[in-house]
Amino acid sequence: MTKLKIFLSSNQSEFQLERLMIKEFIEKTPIYSELFDIFIFEYVPADGASPKEIYLDEVKRSDIYIGLIGEKYGKIHKNGLSATEEEFDQFQKSQNRANTFIYILENSKPDKNTYKFIKKAHKVTYDTFVRENLLIKIQRSLEKFLYKKGILQNKDFDERVVLDSSYKDVSTEKVKHFLKIISISKIGDIDRNIKNTLQNRLNVLKENSNLTNAGVLFFSKNPEKFILQNEIRMVRFKGKDRVDIIDKKFINMTICEALKEVELFFIRNTSVRSEINGFKRKDIGEYPYEAIREAIVNAIAHRDYNIKGSPISFLIFSDRIEIISPGELTPPLTIDELGKRIIHRNRQICRLLERTSYMEVIGSGIPRMRKKMKEFDLPEPVFNENNGFFEVIFKNSKKILIDKSKLNSRQLKLLKRLKTIDEIDLKTYAQMFKTSKSTASRDLKQLNQLKYINKININKKQIKYTINPKILA
Repeated sequence: MTKLKIFLSSNQSEFQLERLMIKEFIEKTPIYSELFDIFIFEYVPADGASPKEIYLDEVKRSDIYIGLIGEKYGKIHKNGLSATEEEFDQFQKSQNRANTFIYILENSKPDKNTYKFIKKAHKVTYDTFVRENLLIKIQRSLEKFLYKKGILQNKDFDERVVLDSSYKDVSTEKVKHFLKIISISKIGDIDRNIKNTLQNRLNVLKENSNLTNAGVLFFSKNPEKFILQNEIRMVRFKGKDRVDIIDKKFINMTICEALKEVELFFIRNTSVRSEINGFKRKDIGEYPYEAIREAIVNAIAHRDYNIKGSPISFLIFSDRIEIISPGELTPPLTIDELGKRIIHRNRQICRLLERTSYMEVIGSGIPRMRKKMKEFDLPEPVFNENNGFFEVIFKNSKKILIDKSKLNSRQLKLLKRLKTIDEIDLKTYAQMFKTSKSTASRDLKQLNQLKYINKININKKQIKYTINPKILA
């Protein structure tokens, strides 16, 4: 197949970085590098021809025109136009003029000539952008173009066939585990029927033995081989900002494996307090994991997998947890309608998850998150759309008043000091107040039971304590 030509047009000095980013994005993204050649004037070797001859000749022969418009119009030629507007006008005369994609910088202050150019550009397909989400906007335009041309399958991402996959890429053990947790059949009957089950019961394996993307995400031996963007980045920060990292783990696994890893990371990096009622001890987490799990499941099920190079982020701070997934809500769904209206982006992934305990009832996830947070006496989760990403924020910031009458002088001094030293362990506490380890252990245990400090299990042998962010609010 002959490659399609993309012509990138803009004021070179104003968008120098963006032009380089777009070039690298096209050339380093596998499917785009196979389908497109991109023309950027500053990367053309000198051959004696005039610059104007070069860019007008190239734009005539291009299949797609991508134009960036900001504040600066650029050098005006004898005909009263800049090179960017000349390129735009020339492409509008071509037979491919419908493939014009204009992106106008938001919150800019265009000069007089640029403003006139913007009015002209409004007559064709255009979108606005901020510098952080330009590549996402361009990717969406190219995806629509490829679907329209019939080059890509006109299906949701999870239902598309992965052409270089085969039944050999299937992990038998992962299929068995999935069938076991959904109780689809007796485990003893599975070995000889796995291929049939994937084809006819789960619809993730096609007759030519290619997996769908959903099949890769649930049952492949190595999902990263086919879907690089299937990544979850988990990070535990020391404080309230993205500065000091205590723990981190990046994973690219099948969905059921990933959900287990997120749970383990959550347990390792959030505190647990104990309540004693009679002879019974009850451990209570810093957050209700049921609510966190619902948000992670939603992020996996509803993220936009068409956005390359953007993982799901699972971020734990001292006062909150943030879960950020690529892709805003599927139109026409709005944040106000969450929990009231259901629109799935990845229907096959959702259908498979709904057969497990991870996504029990369609549409119940958001109300369940709110209910669980309320049961823990915590604020409801906050939902945001931000530059092409969807965010869920769980806050742990309700103020706690300290009852000084229940504490000794050592404990009061510790709470004051923890505001500056961030964390402490048993040995350091005993040394700091020149007391025995048994006394230090009783002091810390009481502070934990009163919810004034949080217990963090760094590993099996190491335990640290941090001040509960609620008493800092």
